[in-house]
Amino acid sequence: MEVRPGARTVIAAGSAVQTPALLLRSGIRFAGVGRGLHLDPTTALLGRFPDPIRMWSGPMQTIYVHRFQDSDEGHHGPWLESAPGHPGLSALAFPWSGGRSHKEGMRQLERAASTIVLVRDVAEGRVTADARGKPILTYTLTPRDRHNLTRGLQEAARIHRAAGARQIVTLHLKECAVGNGTDPIQDAEFDAFLERIDHLGIQENGVALFSAHPMGSARAGLDPKTSTAKPTGECHEVRDLWIGDGSLLPTAPGVNPMISIMALAARPAGFIHDRLAHGRS
Repeated sequence: MEVRPGARTVIAAGSAVQTPALLLRSGIRFAGVGRGLHLDPTTALLGRFPDPIRMWSGPMQTIYVHRFQDSDEGHHGPWLESAPGHPGLSALAFPWSGGRSHKEGMRQLERAASTIVLVRDVAEGRVTADARGKPILTYTLTPRDRHNLTRGLQEAARIHRAAGARQIVTLHLKECAVGNGTDPIQDAEFDAFLERIDHLGIQENGVALFSAHPMGSARAGLDPKTSTAKPTGECHEVRDLWIGDGSLLPTAPGVNPMISIMALAARPAGFIHDRLAHGRS
């Protein structure tokens, strides 16, 4: 179905996945559209403790560790966050080798705590559209991104062990765990676990990976060959068509971008207000 808006101003705010697809479906196909996709690629680690934790209860994601971000130039190192692994999400994410092991893992879930590992990705992906106009994402991690995710898993494991975890498990397809769930984890077995993480690394279809923050695929900039919108948020190619979501970000900021995205929605709104107030549509 074709829709032709008759508004004086149009704001595209469909996220870094849907906004470029919308522009492409609308015939806006200059070089910058869909390029520069960043995802803050994410994986996770699970620790099991002697006492109940119930990570889904209480305030969510209240702990943030940023001390490792400067381990890679440009603030691209990993950062860590506690995660609200409610039963539905945990059932989807944690590794298992059959129905019985999955059931047993869910029984022990109240004693588990999860940590997510995120990186400010060096990689840039692209959003295109298929014949029906649906978005297609193309994205490949760089070796730096893979190294930083691996480093983040190792540092998260150290934190869990220091906190008293009796078992630590990554989300690798091949088993990657340490501890029997009852006794303290010994130095030798923990060192072997860290080496195992390094050996497995971050490979396609080798570990569960998530995207925490899609952004940047209709980014702002001065050059229409590399960006979709002007610094004001107005589309280079179409007057009075504005971008108002996280796809405007010119690069990954290296933090949770929720406030940044709110600002990116408010900033173009100011320019739109000024233009409409002065009748310059």
